[in-house]
Amino acid sequence: MLRVWSPAVGFANFVLLLFVPLCACDPSLVVVTYMNEASSLFGFLQVSASAHGLYPQILGYGEKAWWPEGLGAKINALAAFVRTVRDTDIVLFVDAFDVMVFAGKEEIVGKFEALEKSRQRSLFFNAERQCFPPFDDICTDDYPDSPNSNWRFLNSGVFIGRGGAMLRMLANEVPDSMPGGDQSFYQRYFLTNRDLVGLDTDCSLVCATQGVGESFGLELQDGRLARTSTDGPAVVHFVSTAHWANWQHGEPTSDVLQVFQQLYPEQKKRLFDVVEFVSRVGGTHTKRILNLRGDARVPYFAIMRASLCFNCLVLGSGSRECIFAGSWFGETCAASSVALVFLLSAIASALPLLRMSRRHAALVCDSGKVDKVV
Repeated sequence: MLRVWSPAVGFANFVLLLFVPLCACDPSLVVVTYMNEASSLFGFLQVSASAHGLYPQILGYGEKAWWPEGLGAKINALAAFVRTVRDTDIVLFVDAFDVMVFAGKEEIVGKFEALEKSRQRSLFFNAERQCFPPFDDICTDDYPDSPNSNWRFLNSGVFIGRGGAMLRMLANEVPDSMPGGDQSFYQRYFLTNRDLVGLDTDCSLVCATQGVGESFGLELQDGRLARTSTDGPAVVHFVSTAHWANWQHGEPTSDVLQVFQQLYPEQKKRLFDVVEFVSRVGGTHTKRILNLRGDARVPYFAIMRASLCFNCLVLGSGSRECIFAGSWFGETCAASSVALVFLLSAIASALPLLRMSRRHAALVCDSGKVDKVV
């Protein structure tokens, strides 16, 4: 059950804001994530965070969870962790597979305390341009407005707050499975507790983006993503299309992968420049069936492109990657088209020879029959 604002809660929040400056001369910052199964995609977060002296704690490993309805488990795991920290500690929660860190503890703490002081709240979520989940009680016409259209609606993939503020939000256990997943829970808490929770609608500390470039308000400058008008956020969440696969120069990539490549080229090469198939049997046997690196991946990419073009242009697939296979002569499908033309030409050239061969075989057969009769 969600708790709404009450005088007691408001007074507790006021006391916390008064108390924090007196007791937190060197505030503790804890970075936490949820990952129930291992994935190389964790490299985006781990590499970028450790480059800035931060080391995320992993919650939920081995738990049953799925996107989106099965993420109540994610809320409960964080709630259990928050009970172990002090009320004045600063907890930064981030998704495991599509987040990068661009600053260290000093900047993160400094920006958080500035937001806390100016907004009189101790809990902030990153914001995005789309409202999700599209429930009637969440995505309403009177949803709080924002001065920036790119950052209006709450996104639950990154948020930061005092331990006490998070504990109030996570006081009650929730079902492991819930309609709309964890984001529906956080959306409703925000909408009913707007005096306690804020959104980073300026993209100054924690920021969600659907891509990189002027239209998204973020560009890569001097080793970090920066707002096109001001400085950049400390933590960036690459949501939806920003981590979806797209095709460039004949290879699959994504916005988060391209940013990671520019900032951490060696780590990107080791973690992601690979085509790999692995066989795993329980906790005892793991074997690489296929491991292609570097230029050895090129033929496999050609097969992927041919399959994509066939599925999209012949079978009419509705895959979102079909936007990169718009025609047989576009960048993605051109090579496959040329190969197909050569194949059809070879078949066309071989057909007359095949017919001649069959006629010759028939003549030889008929000749043999005549000889037998004679």
